[in-house]
Amino acid sequence: MKLGLVEEFMLEGLERRQGGQLSGGDLFMAYRSWCTGKTVVPYGRKEFRRQFANLAALAGISQSGVNGSGVYRDVAISR
Repeated sequence: MKLGLVEEFMLEGLERRQGGQLSGGDLFMAYRSWCTGKTVVPYGRKEFRRQFANLAALAGISQSGVNGSGVYRDVAISR
């Protein structure tokens, strides 16, 4: 089975939303659910947080906290 790609999850599973906030834990749960729907194996929490934090910085998604354990701002789960 293929490993779930964090970048694809961000593109398909998230959207920019002014005032939206997601914790690292909420993001990981959404990512695991997304992987299940895509029939791919999710990364573990630590690797997901590392990859997500790097990609969020590149995309200009601000966060409070360290290494993805805080809150990401102006982002929400896509509906």
